[in-house]
Amino acid sequence: MPVDTSERNRNAVLYDCQTTEWAFNAGKDLIIKGTVTKKYFINDTANVFFTVRVTYLNRNDTPILMDRVKTGNERNFSLIGLKIE
Repeated sequence: MPVDTSERNRNAVLYDCQTTEWAFNAGKDLIIKGTVTKKYFINDTANVFFTVRVTYLNRNDTPILMDRVKTGNERNFSLIGLKIE
């Protein structure tokens, strides 16, 4: 996930536009590894959402969308705006 540091704080963000490109910066950006525990749709849209149980973070000092996350936590994500490998 790209990390915004513009206000002297770290915050992992998502881009709403699917065409927004960014290149991973190992010194700044966030890698999350985990297990998908749930997949769901909201309002019958084509956008898929899923819940991930976090098993690895390359940085522990970076909230995701202003929410502190640590290994073992579950976090909901939309496929839009994420780079998934």
